[in-house]
Amino acid sequence: MSRRIARDTTGTSERATALANPAIIAAEVIFWAVFLLFLGYRLINPDSYHPVWGGEKPMEFAHINAILRSAHFPPVDPWYADGYLNYYYYGAYLVAFMIKLTGIPSEIAFNLAQPTFAALLATAAFSVGAALARRASRSQVIVIGGGLLATVLMSLSGNLIVAARLLASFRTPAPPLDSFGYWFWDPTRVPAAKPIYSITEFPYFSATYADLHAHVIALPITVLIVALAYALVLDRRAVAIVATAPRRSLRASLPLISRFALLALALGTLFMTNAWDVPTFAAITAVGILMASRGFSHLWKRLAGTAAAVAGVVVVAYIVALPFIRSYVTIVSELATTRDQSLLLAVESHFGVFLLIVPFGLCALLYRRAGSASLVFDPVLWAALLITALLVRWYGVGRDPDIVRWADNATIAIVVGMILLAAWRGFAGHGEVGLPLAILRAGAIVVWTITVWTLTAERPVLALFLG
Repeated sequence: MSRRIARDTTGTSERATALANPAIIAAEVIFWAVFLLFLGYRLINPDSYHPVWGGEKPMEFAHINAILRSAHFPPVDPWYADGYLNYYYYGAYLVAFMIKLTGIPSEIAFNLAQPTFAALLATAAFSVGAALARRASRSQVIVIGGGLLATVLMSLSGNLIVAARLLASFRTPAPPLDSFGYWFWDPTRVPAAKPIYSITEFPYFSATYADLHAHVIALPITVLIVALAYALVLDRRAVAIVATAPRRSLRASLPLISRFALLALALGTLFMTNAWDVPTFAAITAVGILMASRGFSHLWKRLAGTAAAVAGVVVVAYIVALPFIRSYVTIVSELATTRDQSLLLAVESHFGVFLLIVPFGLCALLYRRAGSASLVFDPVLWAALLITALLVRWYGVGRDPDIVRWADNATIAIVVGMILLAAWRGFAGHGEVGLPLAILRAGAIVVWTITVWTLTAERPVLALFLG
């Protein structure tokens, strides 16, 4: 993946070698640097049975050993004789497969697995970040810088809890930095809805704590799907050629078919590894295919082609996962509703860095596209409104909950408004989506209406994510 994305970032030809491509070299360096970092953590603390640091490692180690001992699937249950493992075990199977392939004893390979998945995630994030930076500049410095920024944000950063506590420690005494709960554990258990908390782990914590959870093993697969979807978007001309003249475009068809096949394989693997991720990344796949088809001349042909391609990917993904599905039985078989509301503060604490990047990035985008547009599109105005809302909220904390509530609603309205205005402005002069202008702008109006309605219904988190 890194080779394909890196080639897109540099514009080199198919014959360019890896050694001539700094982005490919950087991706390899990122892999080994991150691998050695987290391997060093395991070297410092390799014990998997500590009452605190052990976590769920004994269970995961038992699952891997059970898979290694199983002659067929589902694997034998490591605790109950004549039983079968009733757990989503495919992530552990991937680890067991590599153990079988390399011949490394499981007690050693277990501490190699987490650094490996952390490194795979980091290099995948670098590849996608470099490809996105390529849209801004062909400079190798910008391309590699974009990849490094993506790596830091994905693999080496956390949420805002520790940052807030660090600032608070300058005013009031705080526990020492080696306090496990205050500085390390608590940021991963943010109160989400009174009186419960949510698990707000992030990749750096997961790689440091080193539990081999299914959602951790699935992380590199999710970024792979994003990369493949973006690769399809970059190949929109090939999609149009294959769709209009398939018999005369064999050379263009083979790489395109391979990407669709890899997408299906990745989605099927993701379903078996951590099925909760599938809806999100299936939607990303569908959007990527829709954007890749914007070379079609007729809307209905384009929509039909997109639907057929998405259906084909889903069918192949299902076939890939079919052996697993046929032999897997889950305890939980239905979804239920909940009356608990997520607290906006919890969302801001966990996703705050990205919630700041999006609006101010949109300000920069609006500034580039503003031209002689009206004051409504002035990014300076929107940035000033956002900063004002944040300052008002900061003032209201501890003084008046109504001020905080109104400032929160204003912040969400401003952020969603910036997203829609940037899209509205982009619809007019850029064919990134390729749908009729009236449909796109009508959709923007509908989104804005839904956002305002959910805010008035006192559902700020829902309003933010719908927007």
